[in-house]
Amino acid sequence: LPFEPIDKATYEKLSAEVLERRKSDDFYASLLRYDSGELMDAGPAGCDSDKCMFPEQKP
Repeated sequence: LPFEPIDKATYEKLSAEVLERRKSDDFYASLLRYDSGELMDAGPAGCDSDKCMFPEQKP
C-alpha cells in the first residue's frame, strides 16, 4: 500500500529510481504531452446509478 512504512535506505533507493526514469523536471510541459485540451470538465461519474444522475423527485 502507498502508506506502508519503509526504512530510509528503501526510500532513498526508490527515490533514486524515480529520478532515473524522469525525463523532464517541468511538470506542466509533461502534462501538455498527454493533455490535448479537449474535454476540460469531463471525467468519470462518481455514480452512474439513476439515483445519482437525476435530482431527487419530491412526492
